Amino acid sequence: MGLNTWLTLGRASNLPSIWTNVFAAALVAQAGLRQGEHPSHLTSLADATLTWLNALVALSLMYLGGMFLNDAFDAKWDKQHQQPRPIAQGQVSAFWVWVHGLSMLMLGTYLIGAFYAAQFHQASSSLTSDALVPSLLPLVGWGGAGLLATCIVLYNALHKRIQHGAVLMGLCRLGVYLLAALLIAQLTSALIAASIALCLYICGVTYAAKYEHQNRLQHTQATALLFLPICILSIHGYSYSYFWLYAAGFGAYLLINMKRHLKSEHPIVGAFIGSLLAAIPLFDGLVLASMNLIFPSLICLLVFSVMPKLQRWIRAT
Repeated sequence: MGLNTWLTLGRASNLPSIWTNVFAAALVAQAGLRQGEHPSHLTSLADATLTWLNALVALSLMYLGGMFLNDAFDAKWDKQHQQPRPIAQGQVSAFWVWVHGLSMLMLGTYLIGAFYAAQFHQASSSLTSDALVPSLLPLVGWGGAGLLATCIVLYNALHKRIQHGAVLMGLCRLGVYLLAALLIAQLTSALIAASIALCLYICGVTYAAKYEHQNRLQHTQATALLFLPICILSIHGYSYSYFWLYAAGFGAYLLINMKRHLKSEHPIVGAFIGSLLAAIPLFDGLVLASMNLIFPSLICLLVFSVMPKLQRWIRAT
């Protein structure tokens, strides 16, 4: 298959949002540790660099594999509804989409499981006292990666058949946060709260996108899920003025795009969904702002500014 077809199948314009997910999850988890404490498995700069690269590559592969499988599972539906997707348009056979999708998903799962097990054996026995998980076994990595892979497959297989498939999609992104934290830092209360917030936001996006092909918003009440994360993140960020400033900007962005794309004379639901997907790095910046991590949140803001340009090149949905 051609490069453009491959990128379209992988919805590569959304891939930077996986990178900012990893970035935000790792930093929030590390910020939740006591001052002076560090993850026991990151004993050198080389270890830290390798761990970050593994998390980024593995979770990117799982995302891309999931996107390929989405087209593979939906191939018949896309043809029936004349959707502009590569299989439906005859640009690639479903067989090769299955092969690529399953290969990337399994490779990403293997990288997480094997790397985490290796980390466990190399790490010292001391773990920080405020971590929610006092002892991490080697199989935790395999189990976590397996659960994420299962959620990805279940969503792709069932989202056209069940009413609340959006919950599975939310759990997929929640899994990205948790696995990134497990690989790079540790699970802390702040990270758990951030993961739940991301899950709710993605649920809201996915509910809104369910009838995008008919250009209508069926679950209008689900748009409240887009704003609920601000309340959850305020548990840790309430004392930081920067957090409230960032939250105001995030909320304003959502309201402006609702008015622009849904309340206009000719509503365009697809454009609204694209704006919500583009805002995932903006959301990650909000998560970082809740821990008063100002500079890292600005990095996410920079990535967010590029997302609409990428979506004009490669379709986001």
